[in-house]
Amino acid sequence: MSEIQLLTQLVARLDINQMAIQAAIKEVALWIRQQGAQVVADNISGTLETLSLNADFIAQGVADLTVAIEVRGWQKKPEQSQSSLNGGRTRLDARGLPITHHWCSTL
Repeated sequence: MSEIQLLTQLVARLDINQMAIQAAIKEVALWIRQQGAQVVADNISGTLETLSLNADFIAQGVADLTVAIEVRGWQKKPEQSQSSLNGGRTRLDARGLPITHHWCSTL
């Protein structure tokens, strides 16, 4: 796994955690509002709005990184994509992916 893939997965997991925490805080804010503390609930709602705005940016960034990884993977030359399987002699298709049709080798 490349460093950029690891970073993308890390940021995606952080984003998921942020959304889970945000949902829990919304529940607490609702309960606080029901208890009559409108000002506190409003302050929490304002802070949650900031989290929502940042979550959109983070989600777009993860999507952009994922696309960049895919594009970079497709642009590799076949000789750069070769696996170490069979001593690096793995046959690759036009996309640079290993050919797994083992039955062909017996013909």
